[in-house]
Amino acid sequence: MIWDINLIMLFFAVGDVLLVSTEQFRTAMLQIRKTSVVEGETVAFRCMISAVHREQPNKERNWFHLYKNREKVSSLPEPGGIAAVTFIKEDITKNGTGNYTCMYGNQNPGDVKNISHGPPIYLNVQESQYSLMLQLDQQSAMEGMDVSFKCMIPVELRDAIQKDGFFDLYKNGSIVDSQPVPKGLPAVTFSIKKVNKSDTGNYTCVYGKEKIENSANNKRSRPVYLDVTECLTSPTTSAKSQQNNSTESYGLGNDIRIFLSLGILLVLSGIVGEDFYSRQRKHHGEDTNG
Repeated sequence: MIWDINLIMLFFAVGDVLLVSTEQFRTAMLQIRKTSVVEGETVAFRCMISAVHREQPNKERNWFHLYKNREKVSSLPEPGGIAAVTFIKEDITKNGTGNYTCMYGNQNPGDVKNISHGPPIYLNVQESQYSLMLQLDQQSAMEGMDVSFKCMIPVELRDAIQKDGFFDLYKNGSIVDSQPVPKGLPAVTFSIKKVNKSDTGNYTCVYGKEKIENSANNKRSRPVYLDVTECLTSPTTSAKSQQNNSTESYGLGNDIRIFLSLGILLVLSGIVGEDFYSRQRKHHGEDTNG
């Protein structure tokens, strides 16, 4: 009889523990805008609790926990007055594929694999066809300037690359330049000196052994666009033009000043001459009368 009582007490004690565990960690609803994405995209996991749980008063601040295949990925505290959070995963990779669930409870859930996580949402991450990174130092350049393209292999793909491959730079499907893999960092820089209008176009970096841009055995980057604008007047030409205009204006001003000076001299000479002749005539008249 004593054993029966102990078993009953143990049963209720275990029941209380399970009840506390399930109350501390409630199943939350999870929403994903797209369940199929491509590597490099940003995925937003929206996690929220039901309206019933929102009405229950909480003495302590609770947390949301995001799981993938029942392994915790991330945790965020519950915002004040908002019974939902959004987990952001930027530049997601292929290993992000899996079943995602969300839970709501205290800050340190510990091992809760055996607690109900609710219906999972399966996220499928597809491998991107673009496996290289191509960066252009300036997307818009004027004729006569130098531009540089930096092509590199991402860290997560460096172990699987072909060691004897080449980096090739293409413009609108035609090869522009080629470089072997350097011994150090698996990245190269392509430079174009004194670009002109014909260098405008879409550039792509390709890595591999085959000299074919779209070969299945090669890795390639997203295209980047270079816009080369025409240079109408160079600074030297502009400076010379201003200097010539200034010289011409100065010469014209001198001619006008000389012309005006001569005119004034002629007028003054006429006045002086007329006054001299008037005095001579007057003096001559006085001598005759005397």
